[in-house]
Amino acid sequence: MKPWRNGRAKRLTDVLWSEWFGKRQDVAQRLVAEGVLEESGGGFRLFSRNQFPTRDGMPELQLRGRLEQILRGQAQPTEQDATLIMLLNIYDAIRPLLKEELRGMRRTERKQAIENASASVTSPEIAQTLKAAKKCVEMAAVGATMTVFTP
Repeated sequence: MKPWRNGRAKRLTDVLWSEWFGKRQDVAQRLVAEGVLEESGGGFRLFSRNQFPTRDGMPELQLRGRLEQILRGQAQPTEQDATLIMLLNIYDAIRPLLKEELRGMRRTERKQAIENASASVTSPEIAQTLKAAKKCVEMAAVGATMTVFTP
């Protein structure tokens, strides 16, 4: 199940923390190294866990602002921005995660903005990887549907 269904995701980190998206520990360690998060351990005897409270929320705010500007046509995306927008689109995460930033923007406008941003991906390797990711999501959806509805 996608972590942002039913209004559960409030922040970009909700998707990043999802095991469905990637390994939490790997993502968190990189963000700790960059100074965005801090790591604190906890737990009881055999049950230990690491927590990663936000040290600096500014990178997320800056990213949200940049994505809003790009999707509203106020800024040109870099290839990294376009790749992120395309990944979020593949996982149906743009609207739930950027709900406040894109308030008042119609669905057709949002779709057109995503298409415009995706034109900024010029690397054939990135384009091929994104196509493969989209196929994986589609195949997983079909597999889940068949599993649920197969008698």
